[in-house]
Amino acid sequence: MAEQLISLYEEEELHAAKATGHTFAALAYNAVGDTKIAEWHAEFALDSGMVNSGTDDDAEQMKKILEDPKKHWSYNVRARKDEL
Repeated sequence: MAEQLISLYEEEELHAAKATGHTFAALAYNAVGDTKIAEWHAEFALDSGMVNSGTDDDAEQMKKILEDPKKHWSYNVRARKDEL
């Protein structure tokens, strides 16, 4: 779903919004334990020039995923109960 959002942003030429899509994707992939793709999207979110109003919490969260995705709050939060 996050991948579709990014594609729609590109299709509509909403380049500044792509960072939001990559942020959602990074969190979603980290939530299911796919750290490699989570890091890839976190990097793209930061490189896309994240635009936030107020605090820059999204950028900080992406940096934390890049530092150590398994220590980020989102890691494996969507793991199936039978996998835990």
